[in-house]
Amino acid sequence: MKKMTPFLLLAVLIFAGAFMAAAPRQVNASTLAQSSYQTPTPNADGQILYTVQEGDNCTVIFLLTGVSIDQIILLNNLDEDCSISPSQQLLLATVA
Repeated sequence: MKKMTPFLLLAVLIFAGAFMAAAPRQVNASTLAQSSYQTPTPNADGQILYTVQEGDNCTVIFLLTGVSIDQIILLNNLDEDCSISPSQQLLLATVA
């Protein structure tokens, strides 16, 4: 019986750990603000423009709009680092 005691103790600890890992936990929502992007209407020339906001970068704009970073750089003659500044107007697409 003395040889089974460590094995039994180990089995109980493993079971207890598995039970605690599988127990439901309360999930708290992130405190980060979620961004929204409304699909823009093309202007009179058929251009879809995006106005750069404070804190934006090309990755954020890509995630908001779905326009690839390469396309943003190409359409707006940006440097390879995709340097932009707040209030800058970026061309995202032109529609016919």
